[in-house]
Formats: sequence, C-alpha cells, structure tokens
Amino acid sequence: MPAGTRPAGTTRDLEQPMPNDVKAIVSVITLIVAFLFARYEVANGKPHLYWFVIGLAIFSVAAMWIFPEAAMKKGDMPEKKRKP
Repeated sequence: MPAGTRPAGTTRDLEQPMPNDVKAIVSVITLIVAFLFARYEVANGKPHLYWFVIGLAIFSVAAMWIFPEAAMKKGDMPEKKRKP
C-alpha cells in the first residue's frame, strides 16, 4: 500500500456525520415500517398499540435529527490508571 493511504473502513472514514439524504431515507423507511406494523397490530386485535407504535416511530425519527451521533476520538478519554 502506498505511503499515506489507509484501507477503507478505518475510523477516520467514520468520523463524518450521516449525510442528510441518508437520514431522510432512513426516516421515511422508519415511518413506513412503523405505520405498517401499527396497522398489523390493529388487524390482530391490539388497537391500543397503534398510537404507541406511531409515537415511538416519530420520537425515533426526531431523535435521529436532533441529537448528533456519538463519536469517540482517540484522545477523548483519559488514560486508565493501573493499580500497583
């Protein structure tokens, strides 16, 4: 491998946040799956779960857009102290 290159999938590649178009696609898929699952619950005699599933899906999508991804860098954590 030439000097200064690194294989794909190393930690530097993962430091960038998720692109907005990917977030939008994941959001739409999450909402569609939640709606279908909520309809499934109603069809199988558990209508009280409908709004719970819809609410959880909306909360999950909102949390994905509001809160940033947790990323750990090498110097973020202090060194562990070893017992003598």
